Amino acid sequence: GGAGGTASLTCLQAQYHGEIYETGSLLNEAAFDLSGGDGGSSVGGDGGSLSMVTVPCSNPAATVVNNGAINISGGDGHAGGSGGTCTIQSAGDVSVYGSIDTGGGEADGPATNGGDGGTISIGALSTYAERGITIGTSIAASGGTGDIGGNGAAVTFTTYGDFRCAGRIEARGGNARENAANGGTGGTVTVNGPPSDYFSVFNNSAAIDVSGGSGFSGGDSGGLNVQFYGEITNTGNIDASGGDSSGNTGAGGVGANGTVTMSALGYYDLINRGTITCDGGEATGVNATGGGSASVVLTATSQVINSGNIVARGGESTASASAQGGTVQLTSGGVLFTTNNARLISVRGGDGAALLNHGHIIIDLLEIFVEDGTVP
Repeated sequence: GGAGGTASLTCLQAQYHGEIYETGSLLNEAAFDLSGGDGGSSVGGDGGSLSMVTVPCSNPAATVVNNGAINISGGDGHAGGSGGTCTIQSAGDVSVYGSIDTGGGEADGPATNGGDGGTISIGALSTYAERGITIGTSIAASGGTGDIGGNGAAVTFTTYGDFRCAGRIEARGGNARENAANGGTGGTVTVNGPPSDYFSVFNNSAAIDVSGGSGFSGGDSGGLNVQFYGEITNTGNIDASGGDSSGNTGAGGVGANGTVTMSALGYYDLINRGTITCDGGEATGVNATGGGSASVVLTATSQVINSGNIVARGGESTASASAQGGTVQLTSGGVLFTTNNARLISVRGGDGAALLNHGHIIIDLLEIFVEDGTVP
């Protein structure tokens, strides 16, 4: 299949023209289809690229608003095409209400890969950004399905203002066909907040999925990294689970392999009400090993207030081994201690051996020792 094309929308710096001040803003209502062509018995085409940019300037009205659906996915074929790239950057605020898909194409040939997802970068890149970044749609950069699953890609947000997201963000690893080969690895979602205190707000209600794909052996998950100079409120569910393994002697993918970290910098609180799932992948084949789990870290220079369930358990094994449970760490740096009202925090080791490899639960630098790896 043929490769997708390239489109670039660039708005020049705001200027005075007589008595009229041109704002230098960009509003897009059009749908873009820059996807790769299907390959049939050959390889699917790679997705193209799209850029929407306003030139940096000292004008807070120099915004980007996208209402059009954007498809830059890879084409399906004997092997899947890779997803293309999408870049949206502004000197002022950025609002995205049209869906974005840079997923990899599906592969139907033997021993061939699903396409990898393509990267997505969205930025409100100056101090003139007031509301910063607003997302009200689905964003997908997942790997495609194949005998070998494609890998999810990086989705990166950078803002000097607020970050508000009410859609869905997905950068999953692609599934591999049962007993064929390995699932793809999940991508990484990153939110880079202001470098210093601009009284900004992070508010996310979107589901975020960076899990690994299933397969003979499961793919490792990706990660979530939020570093934000301001108050963080998360009510969206986060899935960074390892992919399940169905093959004999296979292995489940590692959960939270890229770590799940949210840090409120400055003297601000971190409030989490979303469920965070970072379990290792389960293994169901003969003599197969479940995946372990890495770490979930919630920190605030003021107070962490958590009511969302957090699970970072080892995956179940059929081999004589217990997959390692992860580490959950909640740390407040202010006068007040961490408040945890979650019904469940579990770092239980995976079944498979008489002695289970439980992980660690650490709250305000004190480890909580529990016999079954679960609180309460």
